[in-house]
Amino acid sequence: MSKLKFEKDITHYFKIRSLIKESALSRYINGSRKVPAYIIFSIALSMKLNLVETENLLRKVGKTFKEAKTDAIVVEASEQGIYDALKVGADLRMFTNDEESLFTEKEQDELGFSDEDWDIEVI
Repeated sequence: MSKLKFEKDITHYFKIRSLIKESALSRYINGSRKVPAYIIFSIALSMKLNLVETENLLRKVGKTFKEAKTDAIVVEASEQGIYDALKVGADLRMFTNDEESLFTEKEQDELGFSDEDWDIEVI
């Protein structure tokens, strides 16, 4: 992940666009915390990675795309060139009846999200 981060030269996007806290991101990069797929998807969106690059990033942490709603929505967003993690997250919540998200409940609370924040146009 670290190499790809610097190859794409978008270090500042990690914190701003993916909404991942810097401390958590550091733990993912240095390997002290296992990286869940939803974090990879948030990073891929923030870096505007294409599907091949996203799949490569998933493989680097021992994961692959699955036949799951989360994966399908991230793939569709990438194919449409939609890289806004909030928009993709809102679509994911809508299509899964709020069962899945790109953000944990703790992250949503820390960011001050309410249910109204997720009411945006579907992709």
